[in-house]
Amino acid sequence: MQNKLRGYGLAMLCVLLLGSVGCQKSIPLDDLVKTQKETMPAQKSAQKLNMNEAIKQHKLVYADNLYLEYRGEHPDSSKIPAMMLKLSKAHIKDKEYLLARYYAETYITDYPDGKNVDQAWFLRLKALFLRFRSPGSVDSLGEQFEEEAVAFISDPFYRKYHAKVREMLKEAKKIQYQRNEALALYYEKLGKPKAAAFYRQKNKSLKKKK
Repeated sequence: MQNKLRGYGLAMLCVLLLGSVGCQKSIPLDDLVKTQKETMPAQKSAQKLNMNEAIKQHKLVYADNLYLEYRGEHPDSSKIPAMMLKLSKAHIKDKEYLLARYYAETYITDYPDGKNVDQAWFLRLKALFLRFRSPGSVDSLGEQFEEEAVAFISDPFYRKYHAKVREMLKEAKKIQYQRNEALALYYEKLGKPKAAAFYRQKNKSLKKKK
């Protein structure tokens, strides 16, 4: 139970820190729910929504709050796993990839034998891929995605999603190749041939992996 409560705390913290460094610390669930209530949009008192309605209206802070309150009151509810997957998908749709991955990871941790755990693993990987694909992402995300994707498609348990992940892996390599080439050209213009050669060598390594 203590581990689960710490998990709930992280969800709220991710909401507050999304767009900066992601989830790094936890605070008590009661404090999180109180903080979330205080920061809710003013329309809450005038219009109460259920989680599905909140998601449709892209009010994900509201939806996260509903999840926290429900899980705090009904920690053993059979509805919780489905709620977590819905929130993961919703945050992916709104390009909030850190929190989307967090919900998928929490599902995997709390329900390792859940009937949709393969979907949770896929959403976890998809959130990482989309984060890497976003402009300005660091190369290490691509390397992390490739490592996780290769492990994913080597496991027959996830075969339902293998084709999608292979396509994602193919696109990730293409994106990385284009970024390396752009950097190589940039350093050539700056008169730094060693730096340009470094990124051209990275692309040679990428070609060998095909």
